[in-house]
Amino acid sequence: LEYAHDQCVLHLDLKPSNILIGFCGNALLLDFNLARDTLLRKQPSGGTLSYMSPEQLHSCILHEERELDERSDIYSFGVMLYEVFYGYRPFDATGPAMRPKLLAQLVLERQRRAPKLFETKIPEMPKRLLKLIRRCLRFNRAERYSSMSQIQREINAMRRRYA
Repeated sequence: LEYAHDQCVLHLDLKPSNILIGFCGNALLLDFNLARDTLLRKQPSGGTLSYMSPEQLHSCILHEERELDERSDIYSFGVMLYEVFYGYRPFDATGPAMRPKLLAQLVLERQRRAPKLFETKIPEMPKRLLKLIRRCLRFNRAERYSSMSQIQREINAMRRRYA
């Protein structure tokens, strides 16, 4: 993902089923069908509701123009991290069939209340990792990490500390 961003490409459909673990244990990012050049930041795209950033939901489902950038993918990355450690998605957009706009509004409302997501404590989880996930999932994208390289540095520091 960091490489894609370095090439000015946004993935915009980051989710577990789009990540393949190779034979050597390296992660491969798949399905760039919705990818956008960063020059097309305001062009609506598709995506998977449960993993969409708030600005992507506004742009794609509610048809309200919002600028998308690397932080939109970082939000989706945070959703995946949350799912890995908690065992479920923070904002589930599955269930009975609803009109997409209604569903998007429901998900956006849940995203605004994100701090409640972390009330369940995982005793083994380092506070630094919890802080990283929280920052990825900020409703206001200005409060998220600005690049995957920042996240990579945080993860590398945690690996050194807890190895």
